[in-house]
Amino acid sequence: MIQAMRRRRSALFVPAANARALEKAPSLGADVLIFDLEDSVAPVQKAVARANLVKAFAGATAAEKVIRINGADTEWAAEDLRLAASLGPAAILVPKVRQLEDLQRVSAMIGPSQPHMHLWAMIEEPMAFFHLPAICGGGRELPHPLACLVVGSNDLGLQTGVSKRGFLVHWFMQAVLAAKAWDLGILDGVRNDYVDLDALRAECEQGADMGFDGKTLIHPSQVAIANAAFSPSAQAIAWANKVIAAFSADMNQGVVAVDGVMVEQLHLAQARRILSMAI
Repeated sequence: MIQAMRRRRSALFVPAANARALEKAPSLGADVLIFDLEDSVAPVQKAVARANLVKAFAGATAAEKVIRINGADTEWAAEDLRLAASLGPAAILVPKVRQLEDLQRVSAMIGPSQPHMHLWAMIEEPMAFFHLPAICGGGRELPHPLACLVVGSNDLGLQTGVSKRGFLVHWFMQAVLAAKAWDLGILDGVRNDYVDLDALRAECEQGADMGFDGKTLIHPSQVAIANAAFSPSAQAIAWANKVIAAFSADMNQGVVAVDGVMVEQLHLAQARRILSMAI
């Protein structure tokens, strides 16, 4: 199914323990801000990080706000979720999801007080790839439904011993396929090297070709590159306009010719999605 989705070209991780980063984040132009209480926050900083988030959420931003909690099996998860319930983010990003039960547990911990809150799942554990249909299909049916998958390339590489992205791509594509099958968002993993922007650009372009909706980021310098790579190109926009114009002459046509290529109704739907993502 081809459908328009909220733009998530750039999803910037913001360490909640870093007050300066929280202050700057809304002005950086990222489509999504993932306020992180997990990996980027040391155990002794967890309470400070939660306190910082209260102030951060008081500010205005056009970005989609997501909170990454600590794992449901940790001592910090319950307090993370109590805070999230009071702040009302668009979604909770659940780390280290291995199976559907991990999402069910978090949804139960949230309870009925936040019926509109969604879940996102970090797909970073090897076992998760064996359970993708259950995670995606079952996750969609939870009281707090699953809305997006986030590939965790760092953890996956660490646990498998695979250090080069090229060897991870096969697994990434499994996650992309599952996300598309259940109409979920899907975000590519981070690139830790924030200095080599040409390499980042190539990685973003590869991610867009693979079907990712956007990329998770760790540094403000990466935002503009991700936004550009995951936006429709000028050529794609021109093609979409031609397809729509060709069908508009007679919407009952099943097939029309555009620049010497036969296009069908499914291409019309694709063209409309391209234009919706270009706004």
